[in-house]
Amino acid sequence: MKRVQFFTNGEVTTYLDQYARTYLEEQRQLFNQGFLTVGDIIETHDINEAFDLHKKNYGSDVKAYSTLSLLAGLTAAL
Repeated sequence: MKRVQFFTNGEVTTYLDQYARTYLEEQRQLFNQGFLTVGDIIETHDINEAFDLHKKNYGSDVKAYSTLSLLAGLTAAL
């Protein structure tokens, strides 16, 4: 099960899984970069379902922000 929260900075929309070990660090990094939370938390087994629900409710193109996830993972590992 995933607990997905979406974030946007007005140009890019991304998401984080609240159950991820690095969630709080990644959230802090997003806030520091000017991102804000958008929409409701979506609980799902399938991330594609979360994308579809978010797009349906908010009409947003969701783009994975994998570089941030990679950097957060490296930071957490150090």
